[in-house]
Amino acid sequence: ATTTAATIIHNPNKNDILCGRGGLTNKYYGNVLFRHIVRDKKSMYKTLQRSHKSLLAESIVLAMKRLNGRFLIKKQNNVFYELSHQQAIEKTLQALREKESNVVSSSCGGGGGGNGGCISEGESLSPCLLH
Repeated sequence: ATTTAATIIHNPNKNDILCGRGGLTNKYYGNVLFRHIVRDKKSMYKTLQRSHKSLLAESIVLAMKRLNGRFLIKKQNNVFYELSHQQAIEKTLQALREKESNVVSSSCGGGGGGNGGCISEGESLSPCLLH
């Protein structure tokens, strides 16, 4: 099997989705935007045939990427690595399947991270690109 070197990311941008649990990722702007889009598409997801569900998840991933959002995971060495496109789709499918109360604490979309991209009180979300 071939492996490719993962890009090390020291400073996530505002629209990145930080995968993991705990801490401040619940308030990280990219995670909040991601959860907003997922919540908006859950009812559609429930009506789709199995073969179309991954297409919906991919459309969410592509929408986040158009906003320069990357799906990142923090490793033990305290740096972030970008998930593959397929891993991002799988994380999005997981978020779409979760019950509403669990979306905030899911492994991607809620968890632990920095505060540089956090939403402050009164700040609004960017318009969603999936309408």
